[in-house]
Amino acid sequence: MLKMDLQFFSEINSFGKIIGKYSDLEQLAKNTSPSELIKYLEKQGWKKEVQPGGRKSGPATIFIDPNTGMVARIHASPGEGTPYFRVQNKSGNYLDKNGNFPSNATRKELRDLTHFYFGK
Repeated sequence: MLKMDLQFFSEINSFGKIIGKYSDLEQLAKNTSPSELIKYLEKQGWKKEVQPGGRKSGPATIFIDPNTGMVARIHASPGEGTPYFRVQNKSGNYLDKNGNFPSNATRKELRDLTHFYFGK
C-alpha cells in the first residue's frame, strides 16, 4: 500500500513540475510559448526526444520525466492549426487540465479536454 501512495505522490510532484507557477495546464498554455515550455522542461531534467510527426500535427518534442514516466508532448509547429501540447501519465492516458484522466469522456470530449493550445 505504501508503494502505491509514493507512486501517486511522485506523479503529483511531476505534474507540479509541468505547471510550475500556474494553476493548471490550461493556464500554462495560455501564458507560455512552446519554446518557453521546452526550455522549462529541459531545466527540470526531463528526457527530450524529437519525432517527425504527421501532416496535421507536425513534429513533436516529447519530454519524459525520468522519475515518474509522465510524458509531455509538445507540437510547436503543427501542419494545421495552433501549437499545442498534451500530457500523459505513465500508463499512457492523456490528462485533463487538472492532471486527471477523464475516463468517462467520449473520444471527441477526450480530445477537447486534453489538448492545450498555446496563447488561447
